[in-house]
Amino acid sequence: MASTYTNPEYPYQRSPDQDAAEPVHHRVIIVGGGPAGLAAAMDLALQGIDSVVLDDNNTVSVGSRAICIAKRTLEICDRYGCARPMIDKGVIWKHGRVYFGEEQIYEFDLLPEEHHKIPAFINLQQYYFEEYMVDRCLEMPQIDLRWLHKVTGVTAGTDRTDIVVDTQEGPYRLSCDYLLVADGANSPIRESLGLESKGQIFEDRFLIADIVMEADFPAERRFWFDAPFHPNQSTLLHKQADNVWRIDFQLGWDAGRKKDRKHPAAGRSHAGQGTEVGTGVGQCLHLPLPEDGLLHSPAGYLHGRRRASGLAVWRPRCQWRPAERGEPVLEAGGHSPGARAGI
Repeated sequence: MASTYTNPEYPYQRSPDQDAAEPVHHRVIIVGGGPAGLAAAMDLALQGIDSVVLDDNNTVSVGSRAICIAKRTLEICDRYGCARPMIDKGVIWKHGRVYFGEEQIYEFDLLPEEHHKIPAFINLQQYYFEEYMVDRCLEMPQIDLRWLHKVTGVTAGTDRTDIVVDTQEGPYRLSCDYLLVADGANSPIRESLGLESKGQIFEDRFLIADIVMEADFPAERRFWFDAPFHPNQSTLLHKQADNVWRIDFQLGWDAGRKKDRKHPAAGRSHAGQGTEVGTGVGQCLHLPLPEDGLLHSPAGYLHGRRRASGLAVWRPRCQWRPAERGEPVLEAGGHSPGARAGI
């Protein structure tokens, strides 16, 4: 757990849907209250479309996880109305340096022009990113955000999707026209609906350390090949909010893979006062949304199923055609919001 951050705990609240005699029907239900699910809900809300977001937890991500947030993602968040607190809290940077050993071999400036509203990059721990998204969702009446409501069953019918939701007070049922699955690549819902999450594996292992310290290093990206303090491997250094410094040490694909060998990267531990060591899967956070949101993007069509990084959409018997600009997302013909998400 980060010593510089206390995770918010969002309260479980009983929904009137739990007291209904029959399953209540909604146009859009989103499973998962992470960045993908929250972004989809905000994008729909801006177009006047109500959604129910169901999350089985009651807080944001634990640990810093992704930290680098690019200009385009911040521009999308600005459209949602939540970019300003991210920029105010994050560490703004645009310069980077690349070293081979002790020698600098390359440097870059990602935003040489002045007077941009949005910076080239900020470094901000993912828990802050998610917290500010949740804050914005709570301001939007079109979003019904339900914590500790876990989807345990999905049945896709010919004209609707039925789901079972488990809570601390017992299960209840809902139905919807559009089910957006945003609960991770290993989602059992994806698997049950045949919505495979495809991607590529980078065959390497890293030890990722978040170190709390005061330092006068500039806020820029530093990358070493064959670092003098970590020979024959690469190392990456970034500054985050709250004086937390992220260091990525490349270990090699075989690190910790031998039988009965426990490598420090195999779990989370503490390495001295002010230092938190753990593992992570990546640095950059990209919202799985198109350039112009859910309304105006092209899409693939595969028997009513949509697929993308972090987000999948199920709509039984969905018919799709390219949208005209300004056209509503949902209409009688059965157009899916996912069809405009490029998924």
